[in-house]
Amino acid sequence: MQFVLFLIVLLGAGCSNQSPKTIYSTEAVHHTSYDKNLRHKKLAWVKPVKKHNFNEHDLIWDRLLSLYALPEVDDPRVERELNWFLDHPDYIARVQQRAEPFLYQIINEIESQNIPGEMALLPIVESAFKPDAVSSASAAGLWQFMPATGKDFGLKQNWWYDGRNDIYTSTQAAATYLKDLSENFNGDWLLALASYNYGKGNIQKAIDRNALMGEPTDYWSLRSLPQETMHYVPKLLAIAKLFAHADEYNVPLHPIRNKAVFEVVDVGSPLYLNQAAAMANISPEHFLKLNPAFKQNATAPDGPHHLLIPVGQVGVFKENLDRIPVEEKEQLTYQIKNQYLDMLAAKRAAELERIARKEEAERLALKAQEERLALARAAQEEKRAQQERLARKKTEILLAKKHKKSIDARHDTYYAANKHDGFQKVAHELPVNSKWNDGASKNSLAAGQKLNFKNKPQLVASNSNRNPFQTIHYVVKKGESLTGVARKFNVSVTDIRKWNADKKAASLQAGQKLKVIIDANQPIT
Repeated sequence: MQFVLFLIVLLGAGCSNQSPKTIYSTEAVHHTSYDKNLRHKKLAWVKPVKKHNFNEHDLIWDRLLSLYALPEVDDPRVERELNWFLDHPDYIARVQQRAEPFLYQIINEIESQNIPGEMALLPIVESAFKPDAVSSASAAGLWQFMPATGKDFGLKQNWWYDGRNDIYTSTQAAATYLKDLSENFNGDWLLALASYNYGKGNIQKAIDRNALMGEPTDYWSLRSLPQETMHYVPKLLAIAKLFAHADEYNVPLHPIRNKAVFEVVDVGSPLYLNQAAAMANISPEHFLKLNPAFKQNATAPDGPHHLLIPVGQVGVFKENLDRIPVEEKEQLTYQIKNQYLDMLAAKRAAELERIARKEEAERLALKAQEERLALARAAQEEKRAQQERLARKKTEILLAKKHKKSIDARHDTYYAANKHDGFQKVAHELPVNSKWNDGASKNSLAAGQKLNFKNKPQLVASNSNRNPFQTIHYVVKKGESLTGVARKFNVSVTDIRKWNADKKAASLQAGQKLKVIIDANQPIT
């Protein structure tokens, strides 16, 4: 409790030393029912006034409204957001209940930074006052800090702890961030708010774009903003307007006392959270609602070690904390550090297992790919072999057809008789036979008469006097037979006997001469 009183004294001193801010007063619009088409007049500038000490306000709303410093703006975007809030009274009730534990501490920080009181309502726009809120873009906490921005403002983020979910430290960081943004835009809080949502660099680019085109550079004149940012500032102005005119809009305000709900206690060393809840005589669920930044079952070995304890339980908590012997605190530190080391070992083992699984999966995938390639190659080889077999088959068929035509052509070979030829004379010179030449006279032949013969490839022109055959006298060698001689000259044994009828050719003798008629084009061996 002494810490709270000390904080109050410090804040009071700080307020007395702050220069007065220019604020606005409203021209009240009296009505007893909600009118969606209502349009309020712009606020008029008034002389700076001295704010009352916040201890004079019984309810947090009185103190908050005394810190308002932004004008009410007559703009359709603000009216549209206001209408949405008024259409959802249950939502307004819920955010007030969620804000109750935190609003006092937030207003303290807002006032200490000398920034408009409306900024205390920014968590409604950002997270609906949910300390554990996480967006799809990985923003977290009441103030929806992105990871990088949180680190820029000193919010630790590790396995144990995420400062973006710490109501105490994230509120300090948010107030500092907002103050920096306002100074960057020469005290223009609407541009500061827009940059809180969209980024300082992006807002500056939009301002430069307007300036280049000769257009105004205030927030309401910027057109190259995303839809979210176009609605962001009007939402805050609308919710601030709603609380400022709660009676006129028939919106009940949750009676939040202007008193601290929790106190920040530095426990000095690691501590199990269930143990801390027991030491404060509160349920673990209640304890974790105040301390959502801690992600494990204990505070981090390397800190931070501060905990948010309900004001009414701070005394008993500190007494129980003092009763823990130094040796037990050291033992707790040792256990919690070992828990962290075990986590690192398990994480490393899981990573190695993941790598091993990945490598095995890659090996199996490679093997499957190789098998698919082998099958594809085998199929390709089989296809090629089949094509070659088909090509050979076609070639064989073509050759067979050609051979058959050649044989058929040989069967059609004939000899055209010359003048004075007789059948016997031709038969003596050529392998003809009367059975192939029905009607041919054995004594005489007419000039040009055709005589058919077999197995002779060359055709004789009907007007040719050249004999297509030649007669040779072969000298029989020792050991030769008629069959061997016939084979040698590609003629029949019968023809040899016919050509040598005047000789006994049944058994050949070495040196014996045989008459053999062969094709004139056939080489003699």
